Amino acid sequence: MNKTPPKNDFSMTEKERKDFIFRIGTIRQNAHMSARELSLLIEKNAGYINRIETTGDFLPSMDIFISILKACNVSAEEFFYHDPVNYKQDMELLSTFKKLTPNQRQHLIELFKDI
Repeated sequence: MNKTPPKNDFSMTEKERKDFIFRIGTIRQNAHMSARELSLLIEKNAGYINRIETTGDFLPSMDIFISILKACNVSAEEFFYHDPVNYKQDMELLSTFKKLTPNQRQHLIELFKDI
């Protein structure tokens, strides 16, 4: 009897899978770590991260994913942000914007519309 494995509720499209793997590599590089260093830091074998990044034949478990984020000093919000390259700058802009009065905000919005 041919049993089909149960569908994973967290399944991803191929594009989403590639993006997820790319983001792991990006946060690792931004943390100035080799794939080997990160693998050992999260207490996996030396080739673990390299295998994820190069073959993409598996993804880390949720526990390991959280360990990767912690090791790279990245929040889940930053990891999944729509524009991860500009995350820190966007958050700085938003933080500054929140400190403005409603009147100042409106003036700034109008200024941006004119650009």
